Amino acid sequence: MENPFKITVYDKAFSRLGWVDAPVSQTWTVRHNQQGNGSIILPEGSEQALLLAGDGCRVVCTYKDEFLMSGPVRTARTEGQSGNRLVTFQVQDDFRELSNFLCWPTPAAAIGSQGSHDKRTGSAEAVLKGFAQANITRLSKPITVAANLNRGGTVTVQLRFQKLVDEVVPLLDQAGIGVRVRQSGSGLVLDCYTPATWPINLSEDAGTLTDLSWTRTPPEFTRVVVGGPGDDSARVHRQRVNSAAETAWGDKIEDFVDARDIKADDPNLNALLDARGDEFLAQSAAKAGISLNLQEGEVFRYGGEGVHVGDKVAVEISPGSVVTDVIRSATLSLSQNGLTVTPIVGERTDDPNVLLVKKVSQALKASRRLQVGK
Repeated sequence: MENPFKITVYDKAFSRLGWVDAPVSQTWTVRHNQQGNGSIILPEGSEQALLLAGDGCRVVCTYKDEFLMSGPVRTARTEGQSGNRLVTFQVQDDFRELSNFLCWPTPAAAIGSQGSHDKRTGSAEAVLKGFAQANITRLSKPITVAANLNRGGTVTVQLRFQKLVDEVVPLLDQAGIGVRVRQSGSGLVLDCYTPATWPINLSEDAGTLTDLSWTRTPPEFTRVVVGGPGDDSARVHRQRVNSAAETAWGDKIEDFVDARDIKADDPNLNALLDARGDEFLAQSAAKAGISLNLQEGEVFRYGGEGVHVGDKVAVEISPGSVVTDVIRSATLSLSQNGLTVTPIVGERTDDPNVLLVKKVSQALKASRRLQVGK
């Protein structure tokens, strides 16, 4: 079959080095508001393998002439017997930049002259881009922040040596907005996007799917107590409740979130504590995840005028039962067995790798909040 992928290789200064035309296999997993990755397998010692082996080299991959992913080659490993050994190159999506820098309290000042917090209020997009621009400028990173279109509702965020991917990206996600970083010209561009809604239900009967598998779990927690600044009886507490979940599932499940990093004299104290509780409840809500194998055709396909990660789709998982959710990721793979395209709608709660990454990320975020809060 014709190869729908095109891989262009660049050096760390964004100068083009060449192309990878025919790898043994390649797999690309693109994700909505999360870190994506790619894998390219080549014969050891081949010209194309040597091209990818340079320090700091980067790739841009297109799928059917549409941008799919850009990012650096981060690791390489070999396996097999001499003469038949293969090298696997792992690529990280440039989304990684959103976790590569800290948001300083006073980005324009020296480290010895930092204030308490950098606090910003505005649309979710404006807040994200404001934090990003200030710290990209501080680090002289080769990233252009696209013009702000004020997408997403009004939010207030204060950061102190924390990361955008932890604190601000989830707010965009809740607002239905996506964020991505892509190579363009001699640098990168950070921008937001508004996902589309696919107008037709996907089903096996309609011929748009060859098969599917799905999982569904109830809410992990339905109410939360948020502990703010102070000690003992003087400590500030707020409660948030997911009433819709409690009504739907007939269950009440409580937990506690520590938010001591929020200052007692902050004029937005209650709003910030409530936002912390709402974030926790959103992460703890009921989840459904569907793995789809697409039957691509003129009406339905991945890319182009078809679906993309971030789009909202409705999937008939059984006769009369339709689940509507966001395409969280899509894996596109080409090997000797042919092309496969597997989108994931919602969150697959039975995937141990996804669960492990989620739990570790949550633990690291909570730890960072406490470490930098004082």
